[in-house]
Amino acid sequence: SLTASHRHKTRTKRPLRGDNYPDTGGHQELCSNTPIEHGKQEEVDLSPQKQGGGWRETAKASASICREEQDTIFQQECEQVLQNFIGMIDVLRSQPGVTEMVVSGKLNVWRKERGIGKKLSLRESYDRTSENRRRYITVTFEYRGRYVCLVEIAQAGLSSRHGTFVVSSVKVFAGTEAKELTEMFVKNVNVEDMAKSFMELGFSLKTKSHPINYSNEIIVNWCKLLLLGVGNT
Repeated sequence: SLTASHRHKTRTKRPLRGDNYPDTGGHQELCSNTPIEHGKQEEVDLSPQKQGGGWRETAKASASICREEQDTIFQQECEQVLQNFIGMIDVLRSQPGVTEMVVSGKLNVWRKERGIGKKLSLRESYDRTSENRRRYITVTFEYRGRYVCLVEIAQAGLSSRHGTFVVSSVKVFAGTEAKELTEMFVKNVNVEDMAKSFMELGFSLKTKSHPINYSNEIIVNWCKLLLLGVGNT
């Protein structure tokens, strides 16, 4: 399998070399690294009480509220990313040469097995809980003699992020490629090593940056450039 080839490899994190595709006029990930401003916090009486507590408990309670707000914002942001992606796919479906398109529902990313009560990683969950798993969407279609699989993973709250993963090949997919890609993503395998593993099995793997905005003109251009990259693989 794709992931088996990584068991005995030493993974070295390297900076990504950017998008494998031509840019659409700018690169702005929806899930950005910019700190999120939460606005006014809910007014809760956290002042030190005379009996016990003190400023340490006040600080802990305030930090807890901030974390909960941040987790909620990350989840909402990621859900919006997936909804925007579905909108782009509706445009992609109408492009000349695109046939046999199938769009999945929202799926949970691969999860590492661990002991009971152990928290998940932030690559598995928005807030390290089982209830708020990160999700992804897959899109498969044929384009001018090539089979294509797009994998869009909701990535808000992560320090390093990528755009849409694009897997293509002249041979039919086995159906497990997207799941194994999310496993590599959770294990924080860098894109270059992901691409090598896919290449060994006869697949091309690239990333396509998100469009700078979601106007119809920009989305159409994004779709054309994505297909151009597939055709030149």
